[in-house]
Amino acid sequence: MMKRASMGARLESYEHVLMCLICRNLFDDYDHQPKFLPCHHTFCKDCLREYVQHVGDEIECPSCRKIANIPAAGIAALQTNFYVNGDTQESAVDDGDGRVPPEARHVLHKANALVECKKVELEGMLKAFSEEKDHALLKIDATMEQHVHTLSRRATLLKNKVIDIYNEHVQRLEADLEEISTAMTCIVSLKEFHENMISRGEFNEIDKGIGEMGEVYRNINERIKPMENHIVFEEKQGR
Repeated sequence: MMKRASMGARLESYEHVLMCLICRNLFDDYDHQPKFLPCHHTFCKDCLREYVQHVGDEIECPSCRKIANIPAAGIAALQTNFYVNGDTQESAVDDGDGRVPPEARHVLHKANALVECKKVELEGMLKAFSEEKDHALLKIDATMEQHVHTLSRRATLLKNKVIDIYNEHVQRLEADLEEISTAMTCIVSLKEFHENMISRGEFNEIDKGIGEMGEVYRNINERIKPMENHIVFEEKQGR
């Protein structure tokens, strides 16, 4: 029991040596190959490569915050920490007689499996979030497009209605003006007719001519008055 407790304590104390403190994967000779930064802190090649892709060739050490300049050849050109390898990992859990207990191997494999599982779970969550975000954006775009289409259609209908009303008023005013023009021509003709009668000495027709001109005037006035009232009303409404 004491040996197992001691082994667990050694595992915890060697955590910074056995695994990358960014991704929590055990160091190996492949993607998780341990690489020294100039400050001598060690992280796996894969994490450093991703870090550089995001911030550039001048990075901040995740442990001590010192600035590290990455060589032009990239992360691969950083010095490999050869002190961290399979032998180092096994020595961290050595039971003292040169053998690695099966329990220790099981703990290491379980830790690696847990890390991989969490990575897969995180990737799934990110994918689901991305899909949900895209769906929400599409829904917003569709709703906006529908509202814009409806408002545009209503604006077109309203515009056409205004044009129809305007044309109707113009046609009515033109017809009224035509009648007034005809009436005014009639008055002028009556005036000339009765002037000729007066010049010939036919004075008995003067009263009759004045009466006819008055009748035409009253007809014109009855036409003009409603139009004047309508125009004044619309001016008041527009103010």
